[in-house]
Amino acid sequence: MDSVYFYSKKPDGSLANEGRPLVMVDNGKPFNINDPWQQAGDEQAGDGIYSLTILIDNSAQPGRYIFTFYMRDKAGNLSNSMVDSIEVVP
Repeated sequence: MDSVYFYSKKPDGSLANEGRPLVMVDNGKPFNINDPWQQAGDEQAGDGIYSLTILIDNSAQPGRYIFTFYMRDKAGNLSNSMVDSIEVVP
């Protein structure tokens, strides 16, 4: 796999992260609040399990957040999407 990323749709229908994908990592680096994009809470480098720790603070919109995941292989082929969601309650 070359990359794994997802888009996050907020309860109001807008995309989080200004519509940019949230890139997951497989680098074995524990979560670090000061460098969350590279030190994202991945347990073991190179195991094929990609991670990204997301923090949700009390200013987040309550409701269902929809995550649409994509994987791209080293030849540049894009996978079918996988969708999951979480519910944020006040």
